[in-house]
Amino acid sequence: MSYIALMFSATELFELTYNPALTDSEQRLYDTITPKATLVNRTVDEGVLLSGRRYSHLIHKHFEWDITISADELNTSDVEFIENFLDSPFKYISTHNGTSWSNYIQVISNSGRTPIDYIEGLEDLPEITLNLRKVLSE
Repeated sequence: MSYIALMFSATELFELTYNPALTDSEQRLYDTITPKATLVNRTVDEGVLLSGRRYSHLIHKHFEWDITISADELNTSDVEFIENFLDSPFKYISTHNGTSWSNYIQVISNSGRTPIDYIEGLEDLPEITLNLRKVLSE
């Protein structure tokens, strides 16, 4: 299990240090069922020069998290919090490495419907899978 903290704000944060004193309306902690391994997504430009030489240039790379929050972690207020999180202009994530929390990292999410599924089609067992991408590339 991997602990994460999701936080959203109407204004951009300038203090990105994890703050455990925030209220439930500002931040929620979840014990996710997916590994906390960060995926690196790369965008490259590839082609062939007039001389026939091939090239591949790294344009940018950014980190992604695929996070699944299972039914035992979710209740009605959590689903509402995640909907507010997805609607917010500024979204942040903090991860726990076993001993301490990381600083908040600004992320963006996919657009579209709220990523909620129901285990075995039962509405009492919601599961949310988020794909979050780091705003600043490396």
